[in-house]
Amino acid sequence: GGWDTVKAAAVQSVFISDDASTLVINITQAPVTIEADTLTASLPSSLFQSHLPLNCTNTWPIANLTLATSQLLDLYTALNGPSWTLSTGWTLDLANPCAWYGISCLNNSIVGIYLGNNNVEGVLSRGMFAGLGENLQHLHLGHNKLNGTLDDLELDTYFPELQSLSLMVNNLQGTLPPQWAAIPTLHSIHLYRNTLEGTIPSEWGNLSRLSTVLLHQNALIG
Repeated sequence: GGWDTVKAAAVQSVFISDDASTLVINITQAPVTIEADTLTASLPSSLFQSHLPLNCTNTWPIANLTLATSQLLDLYTALNGPSWTLSTGWTLDLANPCAWYGISCLNNSIVGIYLGNNNVEGVLSRGMFAGLGENLQHLHLGHNKLNGTLDDLELDTYFPELQSLSLMVNNLQGTLPPQWAAIPTLHSIHLYRNTLEGTIPSEWGNLSRLSTVLLHQNALIG
């Protein structure tokens, strides 16, 4: 019994409840259940460092890991993940999302999503990117089969530190959001070959770091 047994056994899968209250580790003999209020004291670092898949560590707060993992899996489902060209890691019961294909992290925060040219297909919807944390700097989903409007991304709400956005060669509709001017870190916007319309928002003129804007092959005027 105890942690010696858990450490010696092969970990088959790990699950965290939706409310982050319970961690269940399924090993070769029997599941071990741990309540969240005793998690920090109960889990030895050697278990995380040696036995969890994909080198998952216990340095990321469990609530953040649960939320980000859940949100990414919802994204995978909504955007036809099983048909992606590459999706290594996305279909594990629970894994460190920083080890998944197309996900880049820094200091245990997601800073990049790189799923361009990956047969990502579906409709962008409000809230789709909520819960990924406010440190995302790069969102690259170009050369896919995405529909919806740019407003539905709610970039100014969720990603105040966004630096580069690549959504070229999709089927996005609607207008260019003036509220993106509230993201002062933006320096690159690639939206060419969609079906966008309207004009370039004058508010974008306040983006002092913006150096590259590619909007050709849309229905923009002005």
